[in-house]
Amino acid sequence: RRPWRYLWIPAGLVALVALVLVLNILRRPQPGEARLNDRDLQYYIWAPPGAFTLGCSPGDNLCREDENPPRTVTIPDGFWAARTEVTVRAYKRFLAQVPSRGMPPEPVFAGRQLNPGWSLENLPMVQVTWEDARSFCQWAGGRLPTEEEWEYAARAGHSGPAYGNLDDIAWYGGNSGDQSFDTEAVLKNGIQAYEQRLAANRNGPHPCALKLPNSFGLYDTLGNVFEWVEDWPNQLSGDDRVLRGGGGWYSSTS
Repeated sequence: RRPWRYLWIPAGLVALVALVLVLNILRRPQPGEARLNDRDLQYYIWAPPGAFTLGCSPGDNLCREDENPPRTVTIPDGFWAARTEVTVRAYKRFLAQVPSRGMPPEPVFAGRQLNPGWSLENLPMVQVTWEDARSFCQWAGGRLPTEEEWEYAARAGHSGPAYGNLDDIAWYGGNSGDQSFDTEAVLKNGIQAYEQRLAANRNGPHPCALKLPNSFGLYDTLGNVFEWVEDWPNQLSGDDRVLRGGGGWYSSTS
C-alpha cells in the first residue's frame, strides 16, 4: 500500500533509511511542533491524532493491487516523527555508542561511489538493514513506525497521490542527476537503457530537506531514498519487511 507509485527498482541496489518515531511522553504538543532529540541531534515533528484513507488515492488509475481497497484508518495517539530521513551524521553518532553494528558498505551505482568514505554527512543514511534501522530507532529513544503511521505522516492530510508538484517535493530519476529528463520516454527503450541514462547523468541521492516539506513539516517522504517500517507485507510474519517512500532517486515516477 503505497500512495505514490514507482515503476521499478534496479536489482542489486539497496538504498534504505530508517524513519524514527518517538511516542509522546510530555505535554500534548501543537501540530507541526519541532523538538531536538539530544541523542541523534535531529529534529522531530509532532504528528497529531487523526484519520486518513490508506491505500489508493481517489482518481489514481495507476494503483497496484495491494493498494486496494482503500480504507479509513484512525491514528488515536499523536507521535513524533523525524523531520528528515536519518542522516549519515546522525547514524555515525549512533555507531559511536553502538559500534557493534558497524557501517554498511558504501553505496555504489554503476561503478560510481555515491558517498565516498561516507564523507557527505548530510546525505540520508543508506544500505542499512531492517535490524540496523530498528537498533538506531531504539537507541534514539523510539521505534520504527508502522506502515499506517508512516503513510499518515507522509500524507499529512493530503488525499491525492502527492502533496505537491513532484519536482518541487521529491528527488526521483527525472530530476536527481546533472540534467532533468523524461523518464517515461527513456523507459520506452527498456530498463537497461534507463540504467545507462542514470549512470551517465550521475543520478544519486541528495542531502536531506532540499525539497518542500509536507503539511506536517516532514521532508522527503517521497523520493530520495526508501524508508523501513515495522510491518511485514500484508501484516504477515516472515523475513521480508515493508519499504515506503514512493520510489527513490533512481525510480521512474510520474
